[in-house]
Amino acid sequence: MKTLFRLFAFVLILSCFCQVSPAQMGEVSGGMPWTKFEEQLGLPTTYSVDIVAHAMGMSMQSRMIRDGDKSRAEMTLPFMDLKAVMLSVQEGDRIVNYSLFPEKMKYVVDETVEAADKEAMPDIQELGTEMLDGVECIKRGFSSMENGIPVQFVFWFSPEQKNMPVKMTASMQVPEAMMDASMGNGAMETSVLFQNYDFSTPDASLFELPEGYARASNIMEVMMDGNGAKDLDALFQQLQPTK
Repeated sequence: MKTLFRLFAFVLILSCFCQVSPAQMGEVSGGMPWTKFEEQLGLPTTYSVDIVAHAMGMSMQSRMIRDGDKSRAEMTLPFMDLKAVMLSVQEGDRIVNYSLFPEKMKYVVDETVEAADKEAMPDIQELGTEMLDGVECIKRGFSSMENGIPVQFVFWFSPEQKNMPVKMTASMQVPEAMMDASMGNGAMETSVLFQNYDFSTPDASLFELPEGYARASNIMEVMMDGNGAKDLDALFQQLQPTK
């Protein structure tokens, strides 16, 4: 359980910036109020953007695609070198999340379906301005509780990108009971860069389940398929704290 926090920072990124549920990535659930956040600020909801995240000596690149209440995140999962696509679509009054694994031709449905309007309105903090890559950006932040852990988010919004964020940090204090030796004092910060915005409307097919995929009951079943067992063993070996 402790070592899951070495991946938790990356899960926060997806759950914050789109409607993809972190439950798709493991036994971590949350309800980041990003959609309410963008609603308050009048931000665009149709775009594509590259995301580069850094946390605890790890890095991950992904591509986020949004079109209103639909979102798609494309990435290669850390350690496992496994390509994944996270889809979130609104079906009626519910948000349903799918995890697709193209190399396995399988997908998983998050059965914990979220109500489309359940997120609480965040208390946005105005933090002034700061120069970032030669552009004066507006800094704003908000706090959120994730599994009972307070997380503080800070965003840098660029007027050159339709006032969308170009940088984000997420700071949290891991509870002592969930820490291991590699976590030091338990303070964890994720740094995220948002690059190469494209505000054109994405193809609708990007938010649909592709043909030929078989449904798996959970991500463990996907990982245990074929070379998945070796991949899973390698993952847990790399997640072990350094002695």
